[in-house]
Amino acid sequence: MVSKVCTKCNVLKEIFLFSFRKERKSYRSVCKECEAKFSRDWRKNNIDKSRKAAREYSHLNKESIKKFRRDSGYYKKYYQKNKTRISKNTKKYREKIGKDLIIRSRIYNKKSVDILSDGYIKHLIVKNSFFSRTIIPQNLINLKRYTILIKRKLKEINDEKRNGTTERAQ
Repeated sequence: MVSKVCTKCNVLKEIFLFSFRKERKSYRSVCKECEAKFSRDWRKNNIDKSRKAAREYSHLNKESIKKFRRDSGYYKKYYQKNKTRISKNTKKYREKIGKDLIIRSRIYNKKSVDILSDGYIKHLIVKNSFFSRTIIPQNLINLKRYTILIKRKLKEINDEKRNGTTERAQ
């Protein structure tokens, strides 16, 4: 096996313990362990620069980070690892917000039903079919919306007729 001496720690190590540099087609002179120690020390001594660089990277690469986390199962793993902490914080939040949150969500849901929002229509379609929320075409949503509007209007007309006949009978 090929080995190399690290220029930082002066220890003879296997070649796979060094990072490969594609642009130079050679291995680095410092081993991965020493590189990691140097990076840790630099971050510890330059906290502000490190955080700023991390924020900039996150801002510039939002979509790729989100895609990686989604594809790698990051969120599921994170939830499984922190289940008790998350549920405790959720419970604390719900107690804090309490009735106000419930009232706001009921008002929001009522508005969604009244105005026939796309989200509400999608919910109805998914509930009674094989579609998933992401693949429902807009023309199907519009068709369902018009169907509901027609049903509501027919119910309103029937109610008026019923109320009109009961008033006459009295």
